[in-house]
Amino acid sequence: MFRQRLCTLASMSDALGWTNASLSLGPSVWLQLEKQGYAVVEGFVGRNACEQLRSAIDRLKGDRLVPNATHFVAGDGSRELLVKSQIFETETHVKGIVEQAPCLSVLHNDTTLQERINRGMPALGLQSRSIKLQYNAGKGGCFPMHFDSEETVDGRVLTAILYLNEEWTQSYGGQLRLYPFPEEPLDIEPTAGTLVLFSSRNMLHRVLPSSRERYCMTIWFSEAMHGMQNHKHLLPTLKEESDLMPVLENFEFRRLLAKAVYAQEWADSLVESHPDNEGRRLALEKHWKDVNIIKFVFRHILPRLEGVGTSKGKGTNWIKTTEISNPIPLCSRYRPGSPLVRTTKIWLTKCPSMDKRVARDIDFSGDIEKIDGRAKEMA
Repeated sequence: MFRQRLCTLASMSDALGWTNASLSLGPSVWLQLEKQGYAVVEGFVGRNACEQLRSAIDRLKGDRLVPNATHFVAGDGSRELLVKSQIFETETHVKGIVEQAPCLSVLHNDTTLQERINRGMPALGLQSRSIKLQYNAGKGGCFPMHFDSEETVDGRVLTAILYLNEEWTQSYGGQLRLYPFPEEPLDIEPTAGTLVLFSSRNMLHRVLPSSRERYCMTIWFSEAMHGMQNHKHLLPTLKEESDLMPVLENFEFRRLLAKAVYAQEWADSLVESHPDNEGRRLALEKHWKDVNIIKFVFRHILPRLEGVGTSKGKGTNWIKTTEISNPIPLCSRYRPGSPLVRTTKIWLTKCPSMDKRVARDIDFSGDIEKIDGRAKEMA
């Protein structure tokens, strides 16, 4: 019986084309991931596979697909549920899901893609994966700017998204926008058969508002030893030489700088993705507090990045030196273990270009208000 089931799954996998598609990935894809932090593979699977997967998601509509929601943790540790508009999803490990369609069973059981990536990029040490099926009902459904993971949260290191949408045009919206900061953003159409791979921890991204129904599936690959791997090689490679290289080569610093550079677009994406409620208000409030802290901590660096990471930044010489004469005032408390507190502490205590007087007098037990006092003294 077990052997018969394996033969059946193998036959289904052949029909879906998943195994052969996974085996087709090669050095050019690994090189893109190494250099850019992302790779795009058009025509990864054929039209028939996309139709099967799209039909399977249609069968799950109703009580099987649930609204996408995340728990927003405010600076004081309180939690608020953030539900995204028009986004519905489930995962293949949920009881009863893979039984809805043979192709879902194939995806859930076929490990060829993970094995292929491990052969091509052994340093990742991928050990497990989870698969999410997603339906966007259109009507402006989208995702805000975010990173999929961070080292202190979970073991996810690589994201793979397969799009299932036939005859998609740019006017429908719904593009995946990647931000390989400090390079300029790029938009990827969610057309059927396109596979996009990118760093879960280092690639900032969002989904633009979609006016049409939009289908996709996401596979998250996790490392074998959570927190033990160095994934600097999945950080987009800098194309320009600069004295800022030591700063931008640190992925935690780069994440914070990107949040400040794209501050307004980030805020707009939060508004577009969520209904107007208390959760959205708190998320926006924390966003701007974070941005103010980042702008102060990196006040000697950010002016030199003006125009970087945007289309107007093409050809910009970001080796110039400028300083902000009036640091932005701050007033906020943050949890001691939060990424912002941890990273600003590293910056203030280790970066030689930062004023050590500030580092000496800040208590990082969770009270960042002291930055405000020191900023005013130095202004």
